[in-house]
Amino acid sequence: MKINFFYILFIVFLSCENNLVNDGSHYDVINEEDVNWFYNVDNQQLLIQIDTSNISSLINSLKIKLAPFHNDFYEVFDDGSENDLIPNNNIYSFAIDSLPSNQSYTLYLELENTNSEIKEYQYSIKFNSPSIISNSVFPYVPSQHVLDQNDITFLDLVLAINDDDGSSDIDYVRYYIKKINFFNGSLSSQGNCEYDYVQQDEYIWDPTWVMNYTSTNSENQLLYVVQIPMNPIQSQTDCGGFGEVQFKFEVKDKKGFYDILEIDDIVQICPGVCE
Repeated sequence: MKINFFYILFIVFLSCENNLVNDGSHYDVINEEDVNWFYNVDNQQLLIQIDTSNISSLINSLKIKLAPFHNDFYEVFDDGSENDLIPNNNIYSFAIDSLPSNQSYTLYLELENTNSEIKEYQYSIKFNSPSIISNSVFPYVPSQHVLDQNDITFLDLVLAINDDDGSSDIDYVRYYIKKINFFNGSLSSQGNCEYDYVQQDEYIWDPTWVMNYTSTNSENQLLYVVQIPMNPIQSQTDCGGFGEVQFKFEVKDKKGFYDILEIDDIVQICPGVCE
């Protein structure tokens, strides 16, 4: 079974996170916070980790069943075999392949200790995907933006997102730009503006192009904003680019679900007055 890079990061992060001293407050129980999971939407693989650090007795076996996907229980291990990358750390790691994302699931556990005592647990695996709102109000993307002659201006974007798990579940919100008919500006050694014509077929992205959560509106939608700094027409260090661009937005939550929205409308960046 193929294990991807995100799975390895998921395993290592949670393994380090759970190497904490047990305070005894939830002793001898597998709590909901002890079951961590991540879903890879692209290959339909569910990655699960079960932390058994709170179990005081020695464990003989741990069996799981994901309903309604599985009909029967099967055993998982903490011995470094299969998908369990770190042996004997009290964390059982495993993957479930080809799992459809169009419903939620219930995870059933059967834990047997060395005294042949069996404890049963169950947990909800809810597939709540975030969605970007697209209506007459959101996203807010201006049809044009006018560059100032001397000062930096800001192009404002506002995005609304639905996520039943709230803003704490959001991993990131990004924006992408496609320059469909654009002139990149640069300042020559003689202090004059020079322009290169750009016509892109694909969206580009920079690690700094992220949107920030600000509030939740009356319809329980999460609002994300960004102010993109736009260089002036000409300054002592740079020349502002101008032309036509398009925007794309992406939101991804901490469980692996994402949504993408491309805006068809063109935004015009103008060096002075837009015609």
